[in-house]
Amino acid sequence: MSSAWKRHFGKRILSSVLLVLLVFSLSGCNFSLESALEELKAYVNGTEISQPPADFVASKENKEFAYDVYKDRVVITAYLGEDVDVTIPAIIDRLPVYAIAGLAFYESVPVESVVVSEGIRVLEENAFYYCTALKSVTLPDSLESIGDKAFSWCSALETVTLPEGITTIPAYCFNQCTSLTKVRYTSDLAAVGARAFSGCESLELLYFGDSMVSIGDYAFRGCTKLATLRLGSDCVFSENAMTDHPTILTVFTVLDSPCWAACHELGIMLMHDDGTIVMPEEDPEEGSGQIIGGVFEDESTEEET
Repeated sequence: MSSAWKRHFGKRILSSVLLVLLVFSLSGCNFSLESALEELKAYVNGTEISQPPADFVASKENKEFAYDVYKDRVVITAYLGEDVDVTIPAIIDRLPVYAIAGLAFYESVPVESVVVSEGIRVLEENAFYYCTALKSVTLPDSLESIGDKAFSWCSALETVTLPEGITTIPAYCFNQCTSLTKVRYTSDLAAVGARAFSGCESLELLYFGDSMVSIGDYAFRGCTKLATLRLGSDCVFSENAMTDHPTILTVFTVLDSPCWAACHELGIMLMHDDGTIVMPEEDPEEGSGQIIGGVFEDESTEEET
């Protein structure tokens, strides 16, 4: 859209709305014509300023963080320090830290590890986006929500443990985390969003519990080493979820379940939970059973994954 067209369109809007405003002013309605015009101009020019929430107090900063203060909580908006190891405090200015805002750690180059203190409840969308040196993050049991793309493009991130309250891995959450080898989570995890693990080229195994019911589009796209998945019997996914999987991808699930049928339709190698191998279309893939079977002989694998 050209700038000339925008100006023309803006003038058309202004001229159309002015008549409406004039009618309202002549009818005796209680409002300021001048302020209404200013707000309209700001909208047309794209310079309008959104109003903060009613309980917002002030934006502040200390040596480590920029943060927004509300009447009963603090939201961290940016990391300002230069430390390699960072602990995000539970209290700032005598108020509980409620959330880490979007892009708070964006391109925080020196940061290699982050400990999110107990009490913090929300990681907003893009909270650690493109924090490329980040290798490990410790999340508190108090965490209730993780936003889309929270760890997207954290290319050095190696391991993550999700607390019990997290039942969904949101869209693009670990997108392009190329060093990610292990994700720990509880058996209550129920959904994996679109492209949640796309580009995780070091990830080899994911063992989801029976609560897992949904996997989004391209969730594992580009996971070229992903060889083993364990899915609950009622788990459903789009045919695009497994795009770019390796030649041999084995899914452990319950025999003749909806998940079993869906995987079989896509030609994915299946294995009963008891370890019996079933080949798609009775095509004997060489040697895969022994390799995959060994992965699950150690019961600790299920707890650590």
